[in-house]
Parts: sequence; structure tokens; C-alpha cells
Amino acid sequence: MNRQIKFRAWDSEANIMIYSDHRTRKLYDAYYGFEMNEKGELECRWEGDFLESHVLDGGTLDNIMQYTGLKDKNGVEIYEGDIVEYELFGREKKMTIEYNQESASFKYCIADEIKFTFDGGNNERMAVIGDIHENPELLGGQRD
Repeated sequence: MNRQIKFRAWDSEANIMIYSDHRTRKLYDAYYGFEMNEKGELECRWEGDFLESHVLDGGTLDNIMQYTGLKDKNGVEIYEGDIVEYELFGREKKMTIEYNQESASFKYCIADEIKFTFDGGNNERMAVIGDIHENPELLGGQRD
């Protein structure tokens, strides 16, 4: 299987989602890029108006999320942290996509209790309807 490795992260200060494959696109007053540091950790770097390079280390960047390598029934890329609508047992369910460290796999989850391995067999029956940062109200939460 050949899939692209992509990431995104939520910037809670600017209220924007930053994508690793949009690093040449100007978002507000900074250019964002993702790269590995010498310890093998993923960092998000940005350059401001004065071309100073900064590393967002414990700053406003929250929850770096990975692309699953799969697309939903509408051709939308599915990332960790996405909220998807999925037909399960004849009913529409809202689920979140999470990464499970123990099994080194993505899971789709109903209310943090029921978790299924997300192996791509059902992605053609899913539709991305939002994400946990921009649309928490879809899961009954509130936006910060």
C-alpha cells in the first residue's frame, strides 16, 4: 500500500486548521511547515512577517493529527480528529477518528466507548462532516 504521509494541526489562537501540504500557502501572517527534529519528533515551524523562524513547542498548536490515507464517500481526505457520519445497523451515527497507540492503528469511535479498527473497508460509507476542533457541537460539545 502506498499512501501519503500528511499531518494537520489546530492553532487554537488563530482558530485555523494548518495542513502539512499547504505549507507554501499564506495563512494569516505566517507560513507553516511540518518537519522532523533531530530527536525524530514532528514539529510545526512557522515564519512570521519578519522571516524569523519559530518552533511551536507547547505554544498554540494543539493535537497534531495524521492523515489516514483514506478518503470518504465524497472524496474528502479522512484525518485523525475528524467527525464522520456513518450508517451502522440502519442508523446514521456520528463517530470520531482516533489513533490507537497500542495497536498502531486508526479507530472510529462512538462516544469514547465503542471503538472499531478503521482499516478502510467502510470508508466508502462514511462522510466527513467536521472535526473535533472546528465543530465540537456535532458531538454535543462547545467551541472554546
